[in-house]
Amino acid sequence: MSFIIDQNKKKKTKPEYDVPFILRWPSLKPFVNGGLAAFLQGLTLYVPFAAIYYSPLLSPIRRSPRFLGFNILAKSCPDGIVIRTLSTSLQLGLFETLRNKAIATNDGMALTLYQEAACGLIAGAAEAYFSFPFVSACLPQVDPTTLSVVQCAKYRSMFDAIYSLSANKKISALWTNAGPYVKTRMGTNVGMLASYNPSLCYLRDSCGLSEARAQLGASVVSAFFGAACSVPLKNVLAQGESGSSLDCALKILKSRGPLAFFSGFSRQFALVGPPIMILWFAYENVRKL
Repeated sequence: MSFIIDQNKKKKTKPEYDVPFILRWPSLKPFVNGGLAAFLQGLTLYVPFAAIYYSPLLSPIRRSPRFLGFNILAKSCPDGIVIRTLSTSLQLGLFETLRNKAIATNDGMALTLYQEAACGLIAGAAEAYFSFPFVSACLPQVDPTTLSVVQCAKYRSMFDAIYSLSANKKISALWTNAGPYVKTRMGTNVGMLASYNPSLCYLRDSCGLSEARAQLGASVVSAFFGAACSVPLKNVLAQGESGSSLDCALKILKSRGPLAFFSGFSRQFALVGPPIMILWFAYENVRKL
């Protein structure tokens, strides 16, 4: 009798976390989809860039000192693809997970713009804080207009950065001076994430567009708001030496008016717009697999 009781106890104390992979797949799928979409986005942006860089016809131009920034940026593209793949996997996977939980809380009702923005803020903050150490350590800072090198990469590769920082036990130092990058990146992420699904539903259900056209229109809207939410932060942070961000914002508002916050919008849209649109196109197609 005691033997049977012991056997029953062993069955009851079986670890609850021992769940088959096939049952965990629905919760992991958004992260995998986001990583694949980011990888395809990186290849789309990197392959033409690499073809131009490694073309034999441009070898004299590559050796010119004026194109030093272009050379450094081209060599860092593989690391950039890996970093963006990992960070975007976290971003889109967490955003989709939060949206599904919020929809379940709403009893299947569509999310409000406030709820979309809240999900986008959390996912965008997680992506910004996750990517900053690798971006600051592995990728050079190059001005896209003048191709001048603002800051060289601190490590040879992402793996070299992880090994060196882990060996020196200075992991916390990775987030030193992360404020400007995180704020600007969060603005871009919130704008692109919070606006995509509402605009997709509006264009598809209210305007009667096909699924493909609605996705294209929603990606344009997402790119627009991604730039619109980040360019004011960049303009405020550019005046950061004169005080806090609030003081800088008030100074700009009083001296130049509210439209001054959006100066340089066209340049910002040209920088972040195409990558955002490519990312949403890749993500929607990966989700169909």
